[in-house]
Amino acid sequence: MADEILVLSFVSLALLRIERVRGAVRNLDRSLEERLRSQELIGSVTDVESEDKIHIKSRSVTFSWQRGIKIGKLWLARFFVIWHGQTSVILL
Repeated sequence: MADEILVLSFVSLALLRIERVRGAVRNLDRSLEERLRSQELIGSVTDVESEDKIHIKSRSVTFSWQRGIKIGKLWLARFFVIWHGQTSVILL
């Protein structure tokens, strides 16, 4: 009987420790997020309404062209050397 009480007290102490650690992690995470928001390094997630969406219309060119080698890359774009189809002028 005494052994069972001892085991239960160890289990309850372990659970209390786990809850303290979880609370400390939540507080640390909350303070880090508040600091980053105050420095405007992060934002917040919001619902996007249909009027907030931006549509970029692609433009057509009136001449034939051919894509050459890739000269650069960013997060959402790649950049290539192209040349005019009839005059073979290189366009960057």
